[in-house]
Amino acid sequence: MLEQWQQQTSKQSCNSVFARLKQEESRQSKAKICSKLLAPCCIAVQLSTYHFESEINKSSKNTSTDRISTVAWKKDNLYATALELRLLRQHGYKVDQDVFTCFMNDVGNIKSSLNQDFKGLLNLYEASYLLLDGEIVLGNARELVVKLLEQFLKQNPDHQYLWMLVDHALELPLHWRMPRLEARWFIDVWWKELGLGERFNFARDRLMENFLLSVGMIITPQDGKSRRIQTKINALITVIDDVYDVYGTLDELELFTDWTNLYKSYLLEEIWYYIGYTPTLQEYIDNAWISIAGSVILAHSYLLTDYITEKGLHNIQEGYYDIIYRSSIIVRLANDLATSLLKRCDVPKSIQCYMYESRASEEEVCMHIRKLIDTTWKKINENKMVKSPFSPTFIEIIINLAKLSLLIYQNGDGLGNKTKDIYGVQ
Repeated sequence: MLEQWQQQTSKQSCNSVFARLKQEESRQSKAKICSKLLAPCCIAVQLSTYHFESEINKSSKNTSTDRISTVAWKKDNLYATALELRLLRQHGYKVDQDVFTCFMNDVGNIKSSLNQDFKGLLNLYEASYLLLDGEIVLGNARELVVKLLEQFLKQNPDHQYLWMLVDHALELPLHWRMPRLEARWFIDVWWKELGLGERFNFARDRLMENFLLSVGMIITPQDGKSRRIQTKINALITVIDDVYDVYGTLDELELFTDWTNLYKSYLLEEIWYYIGYTPTLQEYIDNAWISIAGSVILAHSYLLTDYITEKGLHNIQEGYYDIIYRSSIIVRLANDLATSLLKRCDVPKSIQCYMYESRASEEEVCMHIRKLIDTTWKKINENKMVKSPFSPTFIEIIINLAKLSLLIYQNGDGLGNKTKDIYGVQ
């Protein structure tokens, strides 16, 4: 009975969230200048049309009406005309193929001036797969367009994004493809086009893992915007962490720290590394709970909540709060247990520091670190029972960060090593 109630409640919650997302997407689509044409395309390809059936039909109907009453597009815009015809026909509206005659020369071929308009040609190619029996203009156009697009593939390998779209289309047109698989493919193409992984090839490309951090910390359904912003913050921190830990020279890092004036804890670890100094465990923790960036992540999370108070801001700004400190320690120690043996040109971890200090074996030190984590959890449990300047919602976000660290590092370095799976996450 309880399980049935939980399933029903979960389903109702998901339906409620989806309804709000649908409403927001519909509102945003209407606000865009080209929504009548472009929004149905994006929605149809990426989200499956049945979710937005009424919005797409209304938008398509308005576009069809505009075409009858006015000249909807300039005659030199092949891209827009082809896209318009494809979308309207896809949704059951009759559009005459004669809209393309202005792009043809006297012998019925594409004008030579359009031979380099590859985006327009690509859309004309896709539109040609919605031709009707007996339509010669679109059929003839496709033959020439295919040759021009194949020529583009041979001569323009550097245009990676458009090259992928053209190659994908020539393999099988969009109209013949399965919508859900196309949505997945376009997500991958979008990420490649964004190019962050290539531009920051020295840093970890961990968009999904950083989003997982946000989802695990901020669990309330209504805080989707906060999760999106938090993901960006997490990704930026990941890049900066890699700059300090692995790739920057001491001179470069000193200049970078002077510029930001925010990452002195990172720099201190690098100085220890470059001069060969091994700190005591306490020295390490006093600095490492900051360098793990838990406090930075949580400070941004606090500003994204709806429960900001003057006292809370003071605690965030001036010295942090016990529960933030302890959550950050758990993140730091969990990370150390998973990464202490990795050969990354990295700074000494708590494992090495305490081995050097205590002369104990690695196994004994790891047991000691796990006991520290257990002790820190007990103190967090106590923190939950005392009066706090923070809201219960933010307290849960703080605790969730500690929980997430144990999840991510349970089977090794789930954030830094692509070969390691995060437990329970497929």
